Amino acid sequence: MYLLGVDLGTTGCKSMVFDLDGSILAQNYTEYGLIIKDNSFIEQDADLWWKLVKDSIANSAKDLGQDACKIGAISVSSQGISFVPIDKEGKTLYNAINWLDKRASSQISQITDHYDEKSIFNITGKRLNAAYVLPKLMWVKENLPEVYNNTYKFLMGLDFITYKLSGKIITDHTMASGTLAFDINNRQWDSSLLEKFAIDIDKLPDLDYMGTCVGNILPEVAEELGLSKEVKIILGGQDQKCSAIGAAIADGITTVSLGTATAISTIFTKPALDPQMRIPCFCFDKDRWIIESVIGTSCVSLKWLRNTFFKEHSYKELDVMAERSLPGAKGVFFYPHLEGAGTPFNIYDMKGFMYGFTLSTSHEDVIRALMEGIAFQIKANVDVHEDLGVRINELRVFGGGSNSDIWCRIIADVTGKTVSVLYTSEIANLGAAVLAGVGAGFYKNYDDVLSNIKLVKKQYKPQEENMKIYSEVYEDYLKIQEKILKQ
Repeated sequence: MYLLGVDLGTTGCKSMVFDLDGSILAQNYTEYGLIIKDNSFIEQDADLWWKLVKDSIANSAKDLGQDACKIGAISVSSQGISFVPIDKEGKTLYNAINWLDKRASSQISQITDHYDEKSIFNITGKRLNAAYVLPKLMWVKENLPEVYNNTYKFLMGLDFITYKLSGKIITDHTMASGTLAFDINNRQWDSSLLEKFAIDIDKLPDLDYMGTCVGNILPEVAEELGLSKEVKIILGGQDQKCSAIGAAIADGITTVSLGTATAISTIFTKPALDPQMRIPCFCFDKDRWIIESVIGTSCVSLKWLRNTFFKEHSYKELDVMAERSLPGAKGVFFYPHLEGAGTPFNIYDMKGFMYGFTLSTSHEDVIRALMEGIAFQIKANVDVHEDLGVRINELRVFGGGSNSDIWCRIIADVTGKTVSVLYTSEIANLGAAVLAGVGAGFYKNYDDVLSNIKLVKKQYKPQEENMKIYSEVYEDYLKIQEKILKQ
């Protein structure tokens, strides 16, 4: 039997077909754009989401030929908190308002008239931010009353695609946890918050846990996509949470997506509400919660460095150059706050910078300093995760940056944790496929998945000598950062 995982990203959709051993049998990627009306209004065409998801699935099925009939279940990994209003017939009433959109800044002020940020954080696990769904729903009601009044349901990306596949309107707890309208302690929409701001709770989807079987694919959709009408549609989740599933997150295992940005995720058996509100917390499954740190510009910082100063070099050549520099990069420090400082600082107007140049600074030092800078930010977040009551032994690293041996070694030496690189970088798709397999009964449970799929391709153990060097370098790195952050 085969499993199909869909990843609905911010600018593209990828469908991948796996067998039960995790082998990739087919894949297809399609891109779509953002509709940018000005600096704060950022939208997408949700009908285009659906069209391209269908194209991606159909092309993957076509690549399988007659074996497409072996696809037994589908699940979706989705960008978080972008949402679209639909009427009772399922027609979209307005563009999807993207998670990058910041139009609802005045609605944040309305919220703070009634709640302080600490109270909101203790309910939702989130700091106040115009990116979330609640303030945008308030904006829609105030500025597009006809759209609001005619809306049957507001659906996020996961909900919309699941509805189109199955005809069922439902979301999961990982998606709902990102809305600022969800009580992560009691695992339900927060009726008091919604009532306070006159948002109709009935306009939000019902809730269930990722991995739940929603039902069979709609017959007309199955026929259009070249699939069996017996394909099960399994409720997916938010993309980073699906990635955590794909990377087999567990007690002592933290996941690190080393891509354009970096998400660092750790699970807990109770809501992990940071008293300093540094790290957001989400519901994960029936028994666990998950915290997620974000470094907004990790691999994109390396891309910027290459495009600006090293255009003639490949990324492999940059790795070789970084190898020539010693741990500590001769005192050069890189602070990757190119689009603001993410967790645990949450200073959104911060700028990135480099420090420590001398006449002896080389190209090699600059490249290594960038890799070390990202590693130091990972360590800062991992330390906070452990401060909240867990012990982390292993970092499961995936994404484009995981292809760099030197970078993975640096992360291991800086954090003092074993770094494991996975067999595929498409972990969100794999996570969706795993949910499909468990939800449809093709795996007994998540432990059964691990017995079938060999996830870890390579491991990097921290080297004691380098750990000692980095322990001192890290303290110096933090001192400089603290001085700048206080300005």
